[in-house]
Amino acid sequence: MSQDAELIRHRLQRAREALAEASALLDVGFTTGVVNRTYYACSYAVNALLLSKGLSSAKHSGVLSLFSQRVRGIVISVAGWRGH
Repeated sequence: MSQDAELIRHRLQRAREALAEASALLDVGFTTGVVNRTYYACSYAVNALLLSKGLSSAKHSGVLSLFSQRVRGIVISVAGWRGH
């Protein structure tokens, strides 16, 4: 398995784990934690998608920019998330 393929697999696994964590947190009523883990699940999945297209960024803002610019048919608008 190539290094990129392994990293994609790892990021998708992290996304699945973060979603499982979000579900467990929801069960006990920790909604702030649910939002946090869901955000990171999406982040891991988007990073995997970008890497599968030969793209990557170390910063969240770069990931959002690449995703909105390069993944056709999908537009992201994250109001209030500047510099986080």
